[in-house]
Amino acid sequence: MENIFKALADANRRNILDIVKIQPGINLQDLCSFFDISRYAVMKHLKVLQEANVVVHQWQGKYKHFYLNAIPIQMIYDRWLSRYTKHLSPRLTKLKYTLEGGNTMKFQEDKQVYVLYIRTTKEKLWKAITSPLYTQKYFFKTKVQSDFQPNSEVSYLMQNADGKESIPVKGKILEAEPYKKLVHTFQHNFGDFEQNKYSNPSRVSYELESMGDLVKLTLIHDEFKGDEETYNSTSGGWPIILNGLKTLLETGEPLPFPENS
Repeated sequence: MENIFKALADANRRNILDIVKIQPGINLQDLCSFFDISRYAVMKHLKVLQEANVVVHQWQGKYKHFYLNAIPIQMIYDRWLSRYTKHLSPRLTKLKYTLEGGNTMKFQEDKQVYVLYIRTTKEKLWKAITSPLYTQKYFFKTKVQSDFQPNSEVSYLMQNADGKESIPVKGKILEAEPYKKLVHTFQHNFGDFEQNKYSNPSRVSYELESMGDLVKLTLIHDEFKGDEETYNSTSGGWPIILNGLKTLLETGEPLPFPENS
């Protein structure tokens, strides 16, 4: 936690986070163009952000491309801030950002990358990802349904207030290697279940890697194909889901669900 607060304490680093959030996949050269400080100074700030795990990178050829990893920030919110952000305050901050012009930069690259370290085993983590008994405790109260074989369907079932079941997320298994990797398409229904209207397929990949008594989980959501609505929705949802998964496995207790979940 100390590294996270240190990373957020500097205005330049907060600006880097804003830019990486708005332009996921940005490279170092393009990132430096937003600042009057030297390339070396930007690299030093990036190092601090990566040590705090709030920025991660992926290699594409010879170049690093940087992504916001919102999981540590979500952990701060869930631990200290969520109890204070009830009802009125989120609406006020949303109004503030709207009046100030909000995000004026274009949707750039259709990829989200999240990395977290969980004190568990790969076997337990795989079970938590693939078992409805677990997913209903952290995946917005939905139960995953699939045999997790290539080309099989996967769906997340939710029981509505009227007792009927709906499927807010569905897809097809593309790759499944137990305890190592799971890849499936992702189609989101924003509530029009009667018309069976789902977003175009994007792709979700879970990668599990043992690191001593920890498991490194990398989740990549990509291939949005310009579907900005699904991109924006999932960029807010995945940090909540993944932090809930980590908390459940490490403490045995689920996080309380946000309102309207």
